[in-house]
Parts: sequence; structure tokens; C-alpha cells
Amino acid sequence: MTTDIIAKVDDAGNEFWREIVTALGLSIAAAVALGFSRFAYGLLLPPMRADLGWTYVEAGAMNTANGAGYIVGALVAAWTAKQWGTLRAFLAGFSASVLILLLTASTTSFPLLFALRTVGGISTAITFILGAGLTAAICPTQDPRRRGALVVLYVGGVSIGLVLSGVAIPIILQGGVQRWPEGWVVLGLIAAADCR
Repeated sequence: MTTDIIAKVDDAGNEFWREIVTALGLSIAAAVALGFSRFAYGLLLPPMRADLGWTYVEAGAMNTANGAGYIVGALVAAWTAKQWGTLRAFLAGFSASVLILLLTASTTSFPLLFALRTVGGISTAITFILGAGLTAAICPTQDPRRRGALVVLYVGGVSIGLVLSGVAIPIILQGGVQRWPEGWVVLGLIAAADCR
């Protein structure tokens, strides 16, 4: 009987750690969706504006495009999950978000960058929202504190993205404002490496 109790405690402990590791793995999506794709833009905007000769209106339009895309993505996230399945829609959104980071470095065309920021907003919203849902679904029990703790770990990924971009981007930009594409490439490569 004692052996059965110990085995159940061990199983419960292993299950809890699996849940934590899974939530941390999913938090990479939060890092990419908000830390890299949205907040890192604040670090890359001044050099992009200086290098590309944007007006304040053009620079603001880029951020507005991303925000508008995010609203659209938030509105269709549940629909995409219903159509494709939550995991498949999440992975598609995550893959698109990584691709957008890399593609942002490939052009100086205002219309193309505007389109990329818009599509990036859609994909990151889908990624972030569905990732939160997947994280909440990890915990098979109905313990709200346990689920809440897992979601906190997931959302903490945003901070990881902020820290990584906050370290990487200034180092890259030491070479001058014209190196902003390298910032997007580095963020995209970090995100792509995390896809594995």
C-alpha cells in the first residue's frame, strides 16, 4: 500500500514537471509573438526610419498596420482553431510569424514592409492566443491555481523575448542604422532555432 502511494506521488510529481516543461516550451511562441515581432520593433524603428527616410507618419503607419493585423488575428483565432485544430493553427501561426521576421529583413519597400507588418500582426495574435489556450489545456486537473501557474509561465515568454531582443539589437546596431535588417534576421533565426 505504501509503495502504491509513493508511486502515485512520483507520477503526480513527474506529471507536474512535464506540464512545466511543456508550458515553457510553448512560451517560446509568446517570446516570438510579442517580444520579437511587436516590442522589438520599438528598438528597430529608429534605425529603420533613419535609414529608409521615413516620416513620422510612415513610421507610425507601420506600427498601426501591425496593431490592425493583431486585432484581425485575435478575432479569427478561435475560427482558425475550429477549422484546422488548435495545435495545427498554432503551429501555422508560429511558422508564419518566424517567416515574417526573416522576410522583414529582405526589403526596403514601404508597401511590402507594411504588408509584412500587417500579416505579422495577424499571425502573432493567432500564435499568442492559441498558445495560451494550449497551455491552459496542459493541466488535466481542474485546479485553477495550477492552470494559472502554467499560463503565467507561458506569458513569461514575452519577457524572455524582450530580454533577448534588448540584448541582441543594440549590439547589432553598433555597426550603424543600416544594419537594421540584421536585427530582424537575428530575431528570425533565434525563433527558427526554437521551432525545433
